[in-house]
Amino acid sequence: MKLLPRILSPLRELLFRLEKYVAGISLLGLLLLSLFQILARDLFNTGYPSIEILIRHLVLIVIFMGAAMAVDEYKHIKLDIANAFLRRAAKWYMFRIVFFLAAIISAVFCFYSSLFWLDEWHYIPVNEKWAVPLLSVMPIGFALLAIHFFIAALIGLPRGDESS
Repeated sequence: MKLLPRILSPLRELLFRLEKYVAGISLLGLLLLSLFQILARDLFNTGYPSIEILIRHLVLIVIFMGAAMAVDEYKHIKLDIANAFLRRAAKWYMFRIVFFLAAIISAVFCFYSSLFWLDEWHYIPVNEKWAVPLLSVMPIGFALLAIHFFIAALIGLPRGDESS
């Protein structure tokens, strides 16, 4: 059983580092584009509608990367009422079941957001086709969440964590 965490831990760390950098770069881009848009509107009485679309998608990237990092660090939303009444062995089983179900739900969301993305690709007006690749953040984000939940379900509770 200790072989599985040893195999999956490097993948988990790599994903975490990658998500941290993507979230940081996206947040910086979000701030710079927002500042540019504010200055353009206030100083030159003009704005760029395309920047608004980029800002919306950068927000989604930051949200999905943050959610994936929260799952990786076991700092996501928990049901503390159930946690308070369960023993360590019951928490271990409950943790794995809940995380496995969350992985399945995230995978289903990934599938349907992929269908949404394909639908957008086929039916979006030609002048907005450039923004469609940005929508891939939804299936990619849900896929990352599914991977993190699945790895957490396989590895189990962190050692010494009585509150998870």
